[in-house]
Amino acid sequence: MLRLQGLLGIGGGLWAPAKTALAALRRQEAGFAAAAAAAAAAQQRRHADLLVVHPAASPRHSLQEAIRLAESLEGTEPESLCIGSAARPRRPSPATFFGSGQVDAAAAHVAVRQPGRVVVNALLSGVQQRNLERAWGRPVLDRVALIIEIFSQRARTAEARLQVELASLEYKASRLVRVVDASTGKRTAFGLEGDVEIVSARERGRSGSSSGGLGAGGGQGESELQLQRRRITDRRKLLLQRLEEVRKTRAVQRAARRRSGKPQVAIVGYTNAGKSSLLRALSKDAEGVGVEDRLFATLDPTLRRVMLPGGRDVVLSDTVGFISDLPHALVEAFRATLEEVTEADLLLHVLDASSPHVLQQRTAVLEVLRELGLSDAQLQDGLIEALLDADAAAAGYRPTAVATSVLRKQGLQQVLAAVEHKLEVQLAGQKQTSRRSAKRAGAEREAAAAAEDSWMWASGSGTGSSR
Repeated sequence: MLRLQGLLGIGGGLWAPAKTALAALRRQEAGFAAAAAAAAAAQQRRHADLLVVHPAASPRHSLQEAIRLAESLEGTEPESLCIGSAARPRRPSPATFFGSGQVDAAAAHVAVRQPGRVVVNALLSGVQQRNLERAWGRPVLDRVALIIEIFSQRARTAEARLQVELASLEYKASRLVRVVDASTGKRTAFGLEGDVEIVSARERGRSGSSSGGLGAGGGQGESELQLQRRRITDRRKLLLQRLEEVRKTRAVQRAARRRSGKPQVAIVGYTNAGKSSLLRALSKDAEGVGVEDRLFATLDPTLRRVMLPGGRDVVLSDTVGFISDLPHALVEAFRATLEEVTEADLLLHVLDASSPHVLQQRTAVLEVLRELGLSDAQLQDGLIEALLDADAAAAGYRPTAVATSVLRKQGLQQVLAAVEHKLEVQLAGQKQTSRRSAKRAGAEREAAAAAEDSWMWASGSGTGSSR
């Protein structure tokens, strides 16, 4: 361009034809740049998509849930592919989970659709995940990795980030295998998408070679795998220490609320079942309680004070939602947050009656609560079920549940009345237990005193003994 200007310039100016040619050339260059940018953006959008691969032997509603999870992560509905036969289920292959023919069929679909990543709606081992990545030439996520990524995307507070990082480390520590570059066939890096390191350091030296360690030369040192395992262990210890501080802080806050005499009621339920909507309606706090129609919108506990019909105040807490096959690593990592559930005086279980899988969702929630350490007796005596948007047919699922509707603002007072009644029953039971304990303790003291008197008389040290 400058050379053309120099050739056509006369006395610092340009001839009119030359100006026209230069303007046309600039417009052409701008058009090429815009077209290249548009193509790059389209390519990026295409490669940002997810493909959900679902084993046909798994329940159909599990595929719908996986599609919603992927949509919750990417913001757009992903494509899905069912492979296998529901009529003839087979044992998962230890190498690739699917059979060789199924892997090849999925590879052909991936080659045509060119997704950015592939989500397998199952729990994969590290070897299965690596082999599928090699066969399909794309990063592969299983159900656990997908949920962890959603949690990572939703984490806003320091506490949530700590818990998500811990869950991610626990997950990756069990699958420290090298990612294979599909084009070269060489092992490149660790992780799901070719992370150079799971836990990085500023200077890690030359590790992983057979002739040298972490220094610039000489001596057998740590291998890359050993180095990553050690760093994961060190980082995990640090995260656990920080989360222990979070647990202590929350314990102090709960103790302060207990001293105020306000019972603690934890709202639990399947993710996106309407827990936050119910909390907003019961607390009449339209500004402070966020409500979103997406999975795992709430990670940090939200607490609100609510007055019961009898005039007594309770503290309602909204916590992270549950899901079927919730990764154990997430349950353990979020134990500091989930203690709001285990330490509550009462649980309010929200059921989405509009869902065709409400009974399966109820079972999944109860399984997670048992995993947290709640006994069947606690789930029987300390839990109330609320059916959201229930019609007559849905109410028949759980005749003992309280039917309510947030949109129509119906049944909200009935929910509060049920909470108040259950708390009164608990209080009456505690008083009766206290009276029984006091009576039992008094009887034990009297029996001990009588036994001591009998021993003293038998040993001759009593008052009426003869010398």
